[in-house]
Amino acid sequence: MGKIIKRAIEKDKLLNELETNIKSGGRLVCINGYINEEGQMMVIYTIEHDEVREILKLEDQREIPTATSIYIGAAWFEEEIEEMMPVKFIGLKRSGRLFLPDEFKNGEGKILVLPLNELKKLKDS
Repeated sequence: MGKIIKRAIEKDKLLNELETNIKSGGRLVCINGYINEEGQMMVIYTIEHDEVREILKLEDQREIPTATSIYIGAAWFEEEIEEMMPVKFIGLKRSGRLFLPDEFKNGEGKILVLPLNELKKLKDS
C-alpha cells in the first residue's frame, strides 16, 4: 500500500466523493462507526484507488445518506452502524437486525463496551 490520506468530509459531499472513487476504479474497503473520547459520533469511510488509501471522516452526524446506490456492499456496514449507534442512513433498505435481538428496542438499554480490566472492576464491586 502506498500513500494514506486522512481527511474530514461534509456529509453533503460524501456521495460525490464515493462516485468519483468508483469511476476511477476505486473500491470501498469498509465503513466504521465509533464514539470518540469527546463523545462525538464518528463514521469513517475507507476507500482505495491505485496505490492510495483515503480515510474520510464524518464527524458527529446523526443522518448520513446511504452509499448503497454506489457500493451495494455498503449496506452491511451501514446496517451494523445503524444498529449499534444513534446514526440513521437515509435511503438504506434494512434487512432486519444483524446482532441485537428483536426485543431490544431503539433508545432503550445500552450496550456496555469497556476494557476487560474495567469490566472486571465492575463485576468485583
